[in-house]
Amino acid sequence: MRAVVLVVIAAVAGWVLKERFFVGTQSVAVSQPAVAVSAADPVVEGMEARLYLNTLRQKAGLGAFYANAALEKAAAAHAAYLAKNRTDGHDEAAALPGFTGENPAQRAVAAGYASRLVSENLSSRNLDFKDSVDGLFGAIYHRFGFLDPLMDEIGIAYAQDGSGRRIYVYDMGNYRVNTLCSEDAFAGVGRYITGVCADPGRKIGYSKYEKALKMSRKHAEALTLWPYDGQRDVPPAFYEEIPDPLPGFSVSGYPISIIFNGPRTDGVKITSFRLYDETSREIPVRLMDAKSDPHHLLKENQFAIFPLERLEFAMRYTAVVHYLLQGREGKREWHFTTRRFDAPLLAVPSETASFDIVPKKSYIVYFEPRGPNDLLKEIHYPRGAVMEQVDPNTFRLEVSDAGILPFEISASGRRVTFRLSNGSE
Repeated sequence: MRAVVLVVIAAVAGWVLKERFFVGTQSVAVSQPAVAVSAADPVVEGMEARLYLNTLRQKAGLGAFYANAALEKAAAAHAAYLAKNRTDGHDEAAALPGFTGENPAQRAVAAGYASRLVSENLSSRNLDFKDSVDGLFGAIYHRFGFLDPLMDEIGIAYAQDGSGRRIYVYDMGNYRVNTLCSEDAFAGVGRYITGVCADPGRKIGYSKYEKALKMSRKHAEALTLWPYDGQRDVPPAFYEEIPDPLPGFSVSGYPISIIFNGPRTDGVKITSFRLYDETSREIPVRLMDAKSDPHHLLKENQFAIFPLERLEFAMRYTAVVHYLLQGREGKREWHFTTRRFDAPLLAVPSETASFDIVPKKSYIVYFEPRGPNDLLKEIHYPRGAVMEQVDPNTFRLEVSDAGILPFEISASGRRVTFRLSNGSE
């Protein structure tokens, strides 16, 4: 199970993405395949992760993350702590080895960062940084951390524990606020704020602080959309997250998010949202805002939209949002396309199905969810059939030996028969 956790603005929240992956065979019990270990240099891999994140942010209309050595030091220390103590989350206990601070802000300060305006993302059991980043973008609460226009510098690190589990940590901050905390403290007459710098009593001029945030937002488009307009290879499904943003659904469609940027977004309201597939069929959705968020983690300018059914593979979708901002009506329409494969897709819509296949050729076997909680809990297949999991309802199948055909796969009460295609004889 991969775990992803996010903390925002130094507030320690312990949410985790929960995925249910169970694989087995009829003749030999097989556990979840071990995650392959990348041989990439950690420094190089961290740089590639930042470049990948910046590519995604740029396509979403945001500015780039710049590297920060203190944040990287803090991220590396926390990753090492989690690996050494074989645990997850943002909290650290002073009694355990490797302790550098109870929360992300304290750890950043201990590493030499001048500001406490720090947020943190982390994940574990990923193949590499790209897999980690993609997983965090797929979890709605964590996605908002990476798409925060106020975060513009980052430190990235990973560590590996004795079992081979990798922990990836991303510590983010604001360059201009960090610079303000390194300058002379406010000593004049007028408004000021405290609690932002390493010394929580240090004063910063309020106008300077607001200007710093305004300059950060200047690099962001008015709306940050995800999936972004024209995005391809979008995963079709969303699974469970802890805390669960969509109670009662173990599987639903990939969530859509909208962030309104700017100094005056208070009172912004989405008046309608529609999602259509390429046949013009409307997909039922649930809109979540700061008031309806069951865990009260969203800000007033952040909105999440959950398709209440899993999206289809290789489908082009159109999203249309109408909103009200500062008394003015607005509309935005954009498009994205879900993942397609380089192999034939074999969809299993009911209890039984049968397919003719060719040996040494790959196929995608997709067990269509029959409801919001229809996830495969087990799958059995014979020796000689290779099953590689794509997601909890989808597998890549390849048969190298025609001699095992025909054979049957059973998966949580469903049965699929595979026969030798006449065209292969």
